Amino acid sequence: VLLAQGKYDEARQAYHLSYHFFEARDEKGWMLTALTGLSRVEFAFGKKTEAWRYIHQALCCYSEVQLYTFFAYLNIAEMALLMAFQGETIRALELFSLVFRQDHFAKSRWFADVFVKFIEEAAVHVPFEEQAAAKKRGQELDFSETVILLGNHLVN
Repeated sequence: VLLAQGKYDEARQAYHLSYHFFEARDEKGWMLTALTGLSRVEFAFGKKTEAWRYIHQALCCYSEVQLYTFFAYLNIAEMALLMAFQGETIRALELFSLVFRQDHFAKSRWFADVFVKFIEEAAVHVPFEEQAAAKKRGQELDFSETVILLGNHLVN
């Protein structure tokens, strides 16, 4: 909620507190949730390197516990935003299409406010046919394989 309200300082504090609490208890699933929020906060502050780092940590947690898939999807969406702002708009559209297969993201006002408007801005100069093709490829992506590939992408 803090992210959607633009209260980034408060969100950062809450996610850091949460992360350190669960890290002390080695609760990887809950660490994933906090890392997901931290990546989005750092993106909002323009700290792309930090956002990438938190996404990598979050996907590592997800790979270990295979819990809270919702947050793994959010990390894929965050990664898509970062890719779009690095000029990898087609790949970003593919990843967003994978995320949008999940009905709760496709219908979420919060998700639209926090993520969708940014990807739409990044894609404004991509021809419609290329956008449609990228979205179709994204619909065909396998979630588990994509998590592995993205984790490898972050390592390299």
